Amino acid sequence: MVFADFLLSAEAQARKENAELWGDPTVLSMSKLSAEERKLFDALPRGIATPTPDQLGRPLPEPHPSWVSALEQAWLKRYGA
Repeated sequence: MVFADFLLSAEAQARKENAELWGDPTVLSMSKLSAEERKLFDALPRGIATPTPDQLGRPLPEPHPSWVSALEQAWLKRYGA
């Protein structure tokens, strides 16, 4: 649990979002971070085509689990061997 807590910390998530190190967007909600934690993300180097978390907006929800079979079949039909 200590390791999971660390991975979800603002410090670890900001480091993960840094494109010079990893470049994967954070899972954290910017609106729930303190001003000090938010500064970690604001200070990240960004390319001209890299949107900020605010520009990305809310992520879309995952499809309902009942769609899994249909999605897998369509994927295999289109891209499968």
